[in-house]
Amino acid sequence: MYNWQVIDVSAYVYPVTLAEVKNYCQIDSDYTYDDDQLTLLMKASVAKLEQHTGLAFSLKTIQFTANEQVEYPITPVVNVVSVVDNDNVPLDVFYPQGLIYPVISFKQRPFPTYTVVYKAGYHDTDIINGSLTYKANPLPDAIRAAILLLTRAYYDRAKLEASGDEKNAKVGNLDTTALLLVNEFKANPLF
Repeated sequence: MYNWQVIDVSAYVYPVTLAEVKNYCQIDSDYTYDDDQLTLLMKASVAKLEQHTGLAFSLKTIQFTANEQVEYPITPVVNVVSVVDNDNVPLDVFYPQGLIYPVISFKQRPFPTYTVVYKAGYHDTDIINGSLTYKANPLPDAIRAAILLLTRAYYDRAKLEASGDEKNAKVGNLDTTALLLVNEFKANPLF
């Protein structure tokens, strides 16, 4: 059994701005008619690429429950907030040398049902939590480029479809290029 959900996105900041999207799409900054559409398409691009990679492009808090050893559903892991069994008893978490992802120590087999709450995502500044500091982990440039490329592909496709040119509205190669840019970042480590 394994299920997960995002429980907090209050710290989420989209990794590219509307100004960056407009610049990449070669749209004059004074032209605001398509701003809402561009913002929506940028958010759709981010969602598609996050789903494809299993990464959080900005900070999210995730909770999952399982009764077996599983992968973190969303990475990169910033820190584990809590790990408890189904009686709400805390389980031990440790960081093996050289491994940046925490490991949960199970004293019994089979695995008990447990719930993990953790923070994941790229972040441009250090995060301080009590006596711990989590170093900045900025979003890689290739991912930012993929977001811009996919947003432009969606925008160009919408413009062509609106003009009735559905034959040329198929820009699947740009979708593929965007996915190829992020493929090297796909990873979900086990704990």
